[in-house]
Amino acid sequence: MSSLAVHDLLLARDLAASGRDDRELARACASGTLVRVWPGAYVQAGAWHTLDPREQHRRRAVAALVTRRKDGLLLSHESAALVWGLPTWGWPAGPVELVDPTARRGTSTARLRVRASLLPPEERATRSGLPVTSLDRTVTDLLLSRSRLQAVVLADHLLHSGLSTREHLRALLAARPAARRRRTAAWAVDFGDPGGESAGESVSRVVAHDAGFVAPELQVPFSDGDGLIGVVDFAFRVPDEPDRLVLGEFDGDVKYRGATYRQGRTPEQVVQDEKSREDRLRALTSTAGFVRWTRRDIADPARLTDKLRRAGVARKR
Repeated sequence: MSSLAVHDLLLARDLAASGRDDRELARACASGTLVRVWPGAYVQAGAWHTLDPREQHRRRAVAALVTRRKDGLLLSHESAALVWGLPTWGWPAGPVELVDPTARRGTSTARLRVRASLLPPEERATRSGLPVTSLDRTVTDLLLSRSRLQAVVLADHLLHSGLSTREHLRALLAARPAARRRRTAAWAVDFGDPGGESAGESVSRVVAHDAGFVAPELQVPFSDGDGLIGVVDFAFRVPDEPDRLVLGEFDGDVKYRGATYRQGRTPEQVVQDEKSREDRLRALTSTAGFVRWTRRDIADPARLTDKLRRAGVARKR
C-alpha cells in the first residue's frame, strides 16, 4: 500500500513512529488542529475545511485503503466514480465503497461497505495511483444501484462527454441480465441525452418528464439582428404553434460564482449580462415564454413544475 497516493493524509502509525502518541493526537483533534477522517488517519483542519464533499470522501477512501493494509482491494461505486471524475447528484454522502476479490462475503457499516466480488482483470484499473474498478465496471455498478435521477445524470454525462455511447451502455447492462434494477438502468440509458451539460439540467429534465410536460430540445442556439445571443438550455415547443418556443434555463451556482464562466466579471456584471441576454431572447418572435430555475427548485419538484406551468410549457397529449 505504500505506493498509494495518500495526498495530505497523516497516518497514526507514521505519527507514532515520530513520537506522537494517541493522547497527543486526541488533543490536536479536540483543539481543532487535526481532523480524524478515518480510524488511524488525520488531515490538517485548515486543509480539510477547504475541501468540497467529493474531495473529503476521496480522502476517506484513500485512508480506508491505506489503513486496512490488504492487497487486492479496489475502490468501487461512488468511491471509484470520484476517482474517474464522474458527476454526482445527492452523493457522496454514504460510506466508502470497496471491492475485496478475496472475501467470501461482504460487510457493511455506516462508514464502510466492502463487497465480495471476483473481478476479471479487465474490470480492474489504476487511476491517479489508486486501485479502482474499471470505468465500464464503475459505470455499470452505478447504473444498477443508484436512483433513477442519479442514473440519468450519469448517462447524460457519459453521452455528452463522449466517454460512452448509448449502444455501449446498453451492452454493459445486457451483460448483467439478472441485476435487480436493470429495467430502471435501461430506462435511464434510453432517456439519456448528449445535450445534458450538467447534473442540474439532467435532473430538471427528469422532473419535467415525470410531470408530463412535452420533451424539450436541448442546447438550442439563438440569434437576432445583433448576432448570436447564445445557447439556451431548454426549448419547449408550443404544440399548436410549432415555431413558437418556451425557453428555459437552469441557473447553477457556477454561473455566478465560477471563475471560468465569469471571465473576469463580477457576479453583479454576470447578472446584468444575463438580464440583457434574456431581454434579447424574449424579444424574438419565436419566444412564447421564458423561465429560469435553480437547484432549490429542482430539489422540490412541485416548485419546478409550477414554474414550467406558469411559463406556458405544454403538457404531453
